[in-house]
Amino acid sequence: MSTGQRNPASPPSCRSLITLLAWAFFSYGTPSAEKGWRRLHAAGDIGGLRDTVMYLPFVLVTAVVLIAAGLGTAVAEPADPLPTGATVAITGGLSLFYFTNALEMLRYREPVRNVLPWAVVGVVLPFVLLAFSAALDAVYLVLGAAAFVGIMVAIAELNRRRQRAASVTVSGEVQA
Repeated sequence: MSTGQRNPASPPSCRSLITLLAWAFFSYGTPSAEKGWRRLHAAGDIGGLRDTVMYLPFVLVTAVVLIAAGLGTAVAEPADPLPTGATVAITGGLSLFYFTNALEMLRYREPVRNVLPWAVVGVVLPFVLLAFSAALDAVYLVLGAAAFVGIMVAIAELNRRRQRAASVTVSGEVQA
């Protein structure tokens, strides 16, 4: 039930969440996919290529649709707590987004030890927002979701820098 108040921060908070998800996908997911496809192709793993190109993207699209459905409600009712269904759509969509990315990385033959640390955070942490959903206006729940994605982007960047540092030889040259 709407209080009739409009919070002008709601559309920008939704845009920030969408922007951060796009940043995560295109800055980290796309290069990882290319590297993974090359690895699968070199190994002759046609099943792995099929799964990562034809099947798993449908799950990723489902995650994005869930997030969009929840954000639609947040924009319509920014000054009220989100209904449970909209909150579950956002948190479940975020969790599914990172779960699918973890499945993709495992299918690309990335070692479990490299995937598990961020995958557990990405799959479990969004549901923490459910605990606060009844007490937060929609705009603040969406900002919390955006902060979560920001944390995941920071983790990805730290991992990228760690991997780059590990590839530097003693002479200071970067290994390919």
